[in-house]
Amino acid sequence: LGGLFSSTVTNGAGLFFLFFLLVIFLVALSFGKTRIVLALLATYIAAFLELVFTYQPQVAGYLGDFLKLPAIFWARLLIFAVFFIVVFLILNRSILRPKMSLQESPPLAILLLSILQGIFWVSIAASYAPLDHALIAAYPLVKSYLAVPAAQFVWALVPLLALLFVRRKSQL
Repeated sequence: LGGLFSSTVTNGAGLFFLFFLLVIFLVALSFGKTRIVLALLATYIAAFLELVFTYQPQVAGYLGDFLKLPAIFWARLLIFAVFFIVVFLILNRSILRPKMSLQESPPLAILLLSILQGIFWVSIAASYAPLDHALIAAYPLVKSYLAVPAAQFVWALVPLLALLFVRRKSQL
C-alpha cells in the first residue's frame, strides 16, 4: 500500500484521492445520518433512470466536448445528476424518510457508507467515459477498479452489503 500511494502521489492521483476523501467526509457531515441512506437510494434510482433515458443523444447535441471528454459523457453525467437531485428531493419529502433513519448508528458507520457511496459515484462517472480515453488509460487503477463492468457491479453491490452491517442500537 505504501508503494502504491507513493507512486500515485507523484502523478497527482494520491492528492486527488485525499481531496476526494475530504469531500466525502464533508458531504457525510452535511447530509446527516438519515439523508445518506436516502442519497444512496436516490443514486440507484438515478443510475437506472439515466440508463433507460432515451434522449441522451439529443442532450449531447446541446453540449460540446469539454476537458477532452466527449459530449455524450457530459450528457450522461448531467442526466444522472439531474435525476439524482430530483429523486433525492422527492425521497427527502416522502414517507420513506423516517423509515430510512440511522439516528442511532455510529458516526463511523455513516462515514463508511458515505465513502462507499462516493466510490460508487466515481464508478458511475468513470463508466460514462470511454475505456480508451486518455483520462481512464492514464490511471490503470481507475480502469481496473472502477471503470470496467465487473468493478462497477461490485461498487454498486458493496454499499448494499454495508447496509446489512449498519444497525440501529437496540431499544430496551
